[in-house]
Amino acid sequence: MNQQEFVRAFEGYGLRTKDVRNDAYLAGLDSKKIDLNGDRYVSGRQELGALFNEIGRASGAQPGTAVDLVRNGKRTLAAEMVQSVDERALDAKYLTPKHRAMRIAGFATMGLGVAALALVGAIGLAPAALLFPIGSLLALSGGARPSQD
Repeated sequence: MNQQEFVRAFEGYGLRTKDVRNDAYLAGLDSKKIDLNGDRYVSGRQELGALFNEIGRASGAQPGTAVDLVRNGKRTLAAEMVQSVDERALDAKYLTPKHRAMRIAGFATMGLGVAALALVGAIGLAPAALLFPIGSLLALSGGARPSQD
């Protein structure tokens, strides 16, 4: 996944920095590097880009490069972090939890199609698994981790 794909997937959503600090996978990220305007929220293209860069740094990716979500057939730290972002994403306009079905519908416009939406609704897959086709395969095979909530 590259920065543009990440920003596009989460554009219109935000994270509270306290949720980032309290998440098992995101806690090591530097809040000052992702909350650029100091409002205690990570939202907007610039801050989402900074969040992606921090995820890359924490997962060992070279600066400015894409992060691997799967390596050697296993989910990477970056995949776990992207899933955590997805689970904690709030509608940036209202800063309240956004209905998951609406977020999944946004992923469908990225070329995943209506069939994936029906499958997700039928078996309750985590939307982060839809960010990459291989992520969907992992979720179907039981590779998705349980929610921290």
